[in-house]
Amino acid sequence: MQSYFNRIAGNSQAKSRIGENIAKGTLPHALLLSGGEGVGKLTFALEIAAAVNCENKGNLSHPLPCHACNTCRRIFEGKFLDVKIIQREGSRASVSIEDVRSAKSDMALSPSESDCKIYIFKDAHLMTAAAQNSLLKALEEPVGRTFMILLAEQEDKLLTTIKSRVQTIPMQRFSESDIDEYISERRSDLLSVKRSDPEGYRASLLAAEGSIGRAISYLSPDMISEIMQRRALADRLLSAFSKKTEYKEIKSAVASLPAKRQELLSMLDEIINGVRDIIALRYSKNARLRHFAAREDAERLSSLIGAVRAVAIYELLTDIYEDCQKNANISSLMTRLSSTIPTI
Repeated sequence: MQSYFNRIAGNSQAKSRIGENIAKGTLPHALLLSGGEGVGKLTFALEIAAAVNCENKGNLSHPLPCHACNTCRRIFEGKFLDVKIIQREGSRASVSIEDVRSAKSDMALSPSESDCKIYIFKDAHLMTAAAQNSLLKALEEPVGRTFMILLAEQEDKLLTTIKSRVQTIPMQRFSESDIDEYISERRSDLLSVKRSDPEGYRASLLAAEGSIGRAISYLSPDMISEIMQRRALADRLLSAFSKKTEYKEIKSAVASLPAKRQELLSMLDEIINGVRDIIALRYSKNARLRHFAAREDAERLSSLIGAVRAVAIYELLTDIYEDCQKNANISSLMTRLSSTIPTI
């Protein structure tokens, strides 16, 4: 049996589904790969493009794509003329209607070196409304043998009419074990970190929140040190949320939070993940944890804080996080946090 997308970690259902479509010649003309940052949407899109054009597509002894033929190599090198990536240029905040119009004009031309053309729309969720409406025509009436792959972090920012004309493939974030397996197989240069600092290695994989690329970038001494300091501070706050903690201890813990907005947002995000873990364990002992490396630590705090209190704290923290994003006064936010926790 032919194997599909062997270089993509996780997402086994999506790989099998798309691989079989390509092998049978039934790939939809428009796909939407959805999922958060770092789940491998662009990598998967290029893998699909390579599989469609792979010179060994009919050879069951080869994986699909094979990664060995000239076509596969050129696609991954960005040198294949019939595979194009449409994305924001420079520092622009969105994909414009001009970007889409340019792609549509190119679609009207015959393929240069294959029997089809593939267009990958990166950051499709950042397309302007005008750009999406312009793309809609191409989705409704594709020209020739044209495939379009939209990549989006937030599906809700796409027009309903767009979503109704594409086949959506949700991509899952990688688990820590998926990332560890990827590093073990393909980044042996980083395994020394795992051996010399297993706690820092594990913390880095947790901090990556399902992104292989982010995990790799975190596995340096400076980044691990920063991550461990942030985790230690988060643990101090989480411990202060216990029912038995006195007000002065809560106030002292809150006062230790960073005063710079971006650093504070990063810190709040870490603490919110910890509270989310505590709540999740109340419903399932096997819940996937985002902050705690040791499940027993989360279970201990879960019993000290309690379910009702944990939910109330979670709601307070998310409100403060959103207000911080909206440039609310940081000193006022910290006063609110330290004064509200004891009353919950």
